[in-house]
Amino acid sequence: MLKITKLEIQKNNKDKYNLYVNDEFYCGVFMETAIKLNLKEGLEIEKNKLDEAVFENEKTIALNRCAKLLSKTLKTEKQIKDYLKTKGFNENVILAVLEKLKEYSYVDDKKYAELFIKSNLNKMGKLKLKQKLTEKGIKKDLIESSLSLFDTDLTNVLNIAEKYIKNKELNQKTKASTYRHLLSKGFSYDEIKQVIEKLFSECDYGSWD
Repeated sequence: MLKITKLEIQKNNKDKYNLYVNDEFYCGVFMETAIKLNLKEGLEIEKNKLDEAVFENEKTIALNRCAKLLSKTLKTEKQIKDYLKTKGFNENVILAVLEKLKEYSYVDDKKYAELFIKSNLNKMGKLKLKQKLTEKGIKKDLIESSLSLFDTDLTNVLNIAEKYIKNKELNQKTKASTYRHLLSKGFSYDEIKQVIEKLFSECDYGSWD
């Protein structure tokens, strides 16, 4: 049997207690968990019952918080992990919650990647899309397979370039800055070359290379 000897509010997270058992730190527990399980100083409880009860209750708390988060926008596995870590949940709870969310398709990195690409394909090139998805924790092979579902449309590149050069003088300086602008948007050299040549075809600024 374990005896709870102290419950102390954490300094960096006012929603959690430090739980002490037999005068030694045992684990951190959310205030909601302590109230629901009636954890209090002097309580005696079997170790397996305490661990199971805390785990199941904090998993429920984490799931509820994720449900609110996901009701606003889709998130990747990495984003969910990072979110729960900042809220103070331990690794075991986080992994269990992720499995449950994936089981019910509330978190689906493949779906996220495809929707992200579809909604941003007219704003940035595939290189930039790949970078953004990598930052969001999507695996490389999943990014590649998702990108392969979409064809490159030079019209998007052209539209971005035309918007950039609007009201600018068509000279060598503008040509160079347009190239850099399109490069920053993640378009490939070949895509940029075709668009630049089309926009500056009537201007004699020498060869592209």
